[in-house]
Amino acid sequence: MRDALHHLLGAEVDLVMAGAVRNPIIAREIAATCQQIYGM
Repeated sequence: MRDALHHLLGAEVDLVMAGAVRNPIIAREIAATCQQIYGM
């Protein structure tokens, strides 16, 4: 899925489940830069 999204979007893609990141510094950076492209 990551490779397909990378090809489709033409950008680096990281797939992370919500709540999976425990480090608060990294979590803040992810929250500041994430883009949801599909939601349920």
